[in-house]
Amino acid sequence: MQLKIFHDIDITDPAPPYFQVDESRRIRFCLTVLEKNPGLLKKIFKGLELESHTKLDCTFISAYESDGIEQKEKLHLGRRFAITNWKESRIWNDDLECTCVYTTITNLSASNLYNYMIALMRGHQRQLYICFYNEAYLLYESSDVLDILSSETNIRSLKSLFKVHYDKYHLEYKPSGGDENDQSDKRNLQQTSSNLST
Repeated sequence: MQLKIFHDIDITDPAPPYFQVDESRRIRFCLTVLEKNPGLLKKIFKGLELESHTKLDCTFISAYESDGIEQKEKLHLGRRFAITNWKESRIWNDDLECTCVYTTITNLSASNLYNYMIALMRGHQRQLYICFYNEAYLLYESSDVLDILSSETNIRSLKSLFKVHYDKYHLEYKPSGGDENDQSDKRNLQQTSSNLST
């Protein structure tokens, strides 16, 4: 079963969203670059036209179920967001050999997303496999990178605005279901599944 959250992006795919599209529809910023350039994240939000009142949805793995045992993730999202509307989807994962519980929360504010990302950069927020999105953009932040997916026109504009700052390492990569040099998300999921069975 698939769980498409933004156009053709499937959050249940082992490949992070960045590797599910070609380079014309994605841009990546290393968190080290954001940390060294105070104010850059705010400029990126402005480039995305994410005003403080702009609403987004998010989807993430909130728990793992195996052999009748559920291991919930300690999310602490309530510290950053006012959560009023959510739903859960349970999907079997062949790689992990367990059921993943995906939670979708709607109507989150862009200002709270900005604060969440700042907290993550400073190590005050636990790393999650989580995507934030609206009709125009999808944002995925890990402990190392901030990935943004959108239309070719929007990404072209962002690459022009931030040509000095965005990461160009994977420019030639073609989406094919994963990248052996960037499988940290998959390894983290597999480690969690392993912990469930012990």
